[in-house]
Amino acid sequence: LGVSKVKVIDVSYYQKDINWDLFWGESDCYGVILRLGYWTIIDKKFERNISELKRLNIPYGIYLFSYATSIEGARREAEFTNNMIDKYDIKPQLGIYYDLESWKTNSSSSDNISKNGYNYIAKGYIESVSKHVNNNYIVGIYSGRWYAMNRLGNIAKSYVKWVAEYNSTLKYDGQYIMWQYTSKGNVPGIDGNVDISYLY
Repeated sequence: LGVSKVKVIDVSYYQKDINWDLFWGESDCYGVILRLGYWTIIDKKFERNISELKRLNIPYGIYLFSYATSIEGARREAEFTNNMIDKYDIKPQLGIYYDLESWKTNSSSSDNISKNGYNYIAKGYIESVSKHVNNNYIVGIYSGRWYAMNRLGNIAKSYVKWVAEYNSTLKYDGQYIMWQYTSKGNVPGIDGNVDISYLY
């Protein structure tokens, strides 16, 4: 993984109105991954956050929380992502991540998705978004260590770039470029806890 790593936070509307000037001036972080939204619904703070990151020239990436249960759903999420990339002129130098983890709604659940189903979902989303950005940016999967190792099929797992495990070491058995090591980080400019990752 190389010898150097930098800290990156990821944020969504849960972090409310962030004081980005304070964050950029006082924190020891290199950049930010913004939640674009979930399914085809934009995060309530995305517009404010992206505009602030651009104003301050803070390196950033984006992620989308997936509720897809089929390749059709994944393509809808990809189309939404691609439309938002165009609408907000997003240049995500830290990457675009497809958040695959456990979820439940009244009518459905990630428990119903097979490993092979995840292969189709991952491939459908990543191929569409990669093509849209002309392969200029990393497009990969974010998942928890256990989930990536036990729930994702081999094709989906091959796209994993960012892994969460809140521990002193990451015991993931695949390749990755980013490790989310805590959900209880503290940084200037944000009230309350924030996720922090090491980007290698």
